[in-house]
Amino acid sequence: MGYYVYILLCNDGSFYTGYTKDVEKRAKLHANGKGARYTKAHPPEKVVHVEEFGTRSEAMKRERVIKKLSHGQKTRLIEAKKSVRGKSRGRLSRFAVEVAGIEDAGNILAVQKEAFKEEAAMYDDFQIPPLTETIDELRSKFQSHVFLKAIINSKIVGSVRVFEKDSTCYIGRLVVSPSFQNRGVGTKLLETVEAMFTSCDRFELFTGNNSAKNLHLYEKRGYKRFKVEKIDDDFSFLFLEKKKCRLTRQ
Repeated sequence: MGYYVYILLCNDGSFYTGYTKDVEKRAKLHANGKGARYTKAHPPEKVVHVEEFGTRSEAMKRERVIKKLSHGQKTRLIEAKKSVRGKSRGRLSRFAVEVAGIEDAGNILAVQKEAFKEEAAMYDDFQIPPLTETIDELRSKFQSHVFLKAIINSKIVGSVRVFEKDSTCYIGRLVVSPSFQNRGVGTKLLETVEAMFTSCDRFELFTGNNSAKNLHLYEKRGYKRFKVEKIDDDFSFLFLEKKKCRLTRQ
């Protein structure tokens, strides 16, 4: 049995975050006024969010991260757990975008490495960080980042990781399995990030100067280039931003 981080919605609209090995049992203790001093004074109505972790240490770290979130940030985290349905072209009719849990790390890493092989070949560099990242390194990112996953027929086919700092939402490693590219999956992942982090003033991401597909997607979504970081004569990172005033309401 793993460890779980959970969020309770209390009767005054506030949230309580904790961790446990048995969410159902712990929720009953809270409901009976025995779970914590806070929930004794602010009776909980229901469990609204759960994340699973392999160890107690991972759960405790994630609990601390969530407790530091504002009420609005917690609300967006909870809402993003609900499936966001999107249409896609070809034989695929529906897919979902959801918040990923640490139990999804292995599948996310597999999709990431599959997707970045094309980038690596383009730049003739198979030691780029997305390909050398280990499962432990990726799992550790769940303590500081929100991960989203795109699912088709119960299979993870895309992912993105994000974190918020100083009113900016930083978007990283948006990946889609090559077999499912050009079907709206990447677009829906970006749309979901923007819908989650509505309190941010801007969104920022970066890609390689020769990554035409990525640039097309980002610029189509309204992202503008604002910085170039030259690595060598043949390669540069292009940084793009999308300010709140440019966001298109869906």
